[in-house]
Amino acid sequence: MKSLLNLVMILCLVGCEYETAPEDLVPGSAGPAEMSCEDSLTWTDSDGNPCSAFAALQEYCPGIAGAEANCPVSCGICEPVQMVCADSSTWTDTDGNPCSAFAALQEYCPEIAGAQDNCPVSCGLCVPEVADSTPEPELEL
Repeated sequence: MKSLLNLVMILCLVGCEYETAPEDLVPGSAGPAEMSCEDSLTWTDSDGNPCSAFAALQEYCPGIAGAEANCPVSCGICEPVQMVCADSSTWTDTDGNPCSAFAALQEYCPEIAGAQDNCPVSCGLCVPEVADSTPEPELEL
């Protein structure tokens, strides 16, 4: 909880719209404590470095504009949320195209509102884990 409050305080330095002090926010409130702790899949710094670049270089996060707000996990501000790498089965763009349409057209993902957030696999932002199909060895009794 303390790391989440630190994130809220950092975000409030940038422009907090809440009147309640971050330390007064509690889970279940309507304030920013409801935010999840995850890195942006699309943010890059001015040199084009994504959040993952800061995981091994956390000491640089405070000096890079937007790094802590967009990359709280990689910057060590909060514990990561277990991200599921899967496309939405219900999302479509404004033309009715589902995520699968972007698999061959990944270059359009940044231009289509919601595509990267809803279709991370088809947009090439992550690779889903494949379950190991090797059968467990049977125990001999």
